[in-house]
Amino acid sequence: MTKFFGGIWHYIKSSFFLILFFIVMAIAEFPLLLAEGDENFPAVMSDFQAFQAMVVTTILVSLFFVIRYRKQLEKCNPNSFNQSVMSQKKKIIFTAIMLVVYFSTDIIFQGFLPMESPENQVLIETSFKAIPLTISLMTCVFAPITEEFLFRGFFFNYFFNHKKRWCNWLVVAVSGLVFGLMHEAALTPALLIYASSGWVLGATYMYTKDLRCSMFIHFVGNTVATMAMFFTL
Repeated sequence: MTKFFGGIWHYIKSSFFLILFFIVMAIAEFPLLLAEGDENFPAVMSDFQAFQAMVVTTILVSLFFVIRYRKQLEKCNPNSFNQSVMSQKKKIIFTAIMLVVYFSTDIIFQGFLPMESPENQVLIETSFKAIPLTISLMTCVFAPITEEFLFRGFFFNYFFNHKKRWCNWLVVAVSGLVFGLMHEAALTPALLIYASSGWVLGATYMYTKDLRCSMFIHFVGNTVATMAMFFTL
């Protein structure tokens, strides 16, 4: 009975910390809101000022997440995350393969599934036209770092902290689905695209045990999408 309630308390505490980290990430994006504004709240910062502020918040949040991530792994790390369990050469090769899979699934789904532009993408493109510098920083740097810590780093070790094969498959599946729902809450083909991206990123982290590998794929994917938006200006 004690073990049961201890497990319940663990998940409650882990959920609290994950929500707290999401709040931290949202606060760090506040300069974006100040620069973009809307019809009821005029912009009070220029794009360049918001860009500078976002550089600072990106660094601070990244440092905070790194410290929390390392402390959490020090307490319990049965899957040997952030440890040298494979050679750098193997990591590079596997990451390159998963990068191809990442883009291939995106191309296949968009080519065969009828869909409109996801709401998340529409919002980003609209904001990009107003504050391209800040949005570029957010999508290419801030998002890959913070989202990988949240959806892979913290999520994996907070909720599926067991060295069992079925548990590893389950955490990749669940985290990918949660990642998709955070980008597209409706049951649309776009949800499948975002979730599949999350599955690729999750599988990369689970296999390499190195968060930098999934961050790299996330960075390349978002950078390519951001570069495409520059042609719409």
